[in-house]
Amino acid sequence: MQKKTKLLSQLTDVNTANQNIGLGTNALQNTVGDRNIAIGVEANSDSTATQSICIGENSGKGVVVGSLQANDFICIGNDVGQAPDIKSKSISIGSKESNLGFSSATSDNGIGYASIAIGASANGVANSTPKRGNLAIMIGGAAAFNGAGEGAVSIGAVTGLVNVLGANTVSIGHEAAQGTSSGTEANSVCIGYQAGKTGAGASSILIGQAALGLNDNCIMLNASGSTTTTAVDGAFYVDPIKVGAGGSAQTIKPPSDSGFTSFLCYNPTTKEVRAVAFS
Repeated sequence: MQKKTKLLSQLTDVNTANQNIGLGTNALQNTVGDRNIAIGVEANSDSTATQSICIGENSGKGVVVGSLQANDFICIGNDVGQAPDIKSKSISIGSKESNLGFSSATSDNGIGYASIAIGASANGVANSTPKRGNLAIMIGGAAAFNGAGEGAVSIGAVTGLVNVLGANTVSIGHEAAQGTSSGTEANSVCIGYQAGKTGAGASSILIGQAALGLNDNCIMLNASGSTTTTAVDGAFYVDPIKVGAGGSAQTIKPPSDSGFTSFLCYNPTTKEVRAVAFS
């Protein structure tokens, strides 16, 4: 009973806020915002936040006294959200995936406005404003580990591991859009295991296991089971595609319908599908 009384006394002495609920040694210490809930050792301490929910040891803890400026955010998990740039309306749930070598916890360097990061070490090192995009969704162990641009959607373990995911990108699948060679550029789509692992060009679509390419405005559909890579900008690639046996040379004529000006040719080496004009 004495221990409980001492804890409540500590909470009363260390901050001037109103209508807060704190449970844990030094929870809400030096916090001046109102209507917060903090559960865990030093949870939501050194903060100016209001209407926040922080559960877990050091969760939502300001790295500088009074620096955590956002309001109405949620941090759940040990060490989650220890940063001055936890924006309002954001949700960070996870922990630190130290067993796989990730030294940063979920949203350890901040998170954008109304963004969601769920998973151990997800959004772990978003250590600059461009990496803390607003309205981003990052779900999976170490998902968008290096951060994501505005409106990005990243679902799957270790997506966006090396380079930041560009604005309005969609990355779905284990190790998708890791960016080991280059960034995943804006408006690109990577879906599948290791799709876009080396990165992706702007406004490109890479679908299938190990569908790769850094060229802009490309479409790659890969179901070959092996790596297939784009070669030039603005091209369409498919692997595999069934190629029938050739016959005698014939003249290809356009269909009787108006509007058709070309036919499709396939390059089995580069996997490119290209339109060729009728002669």
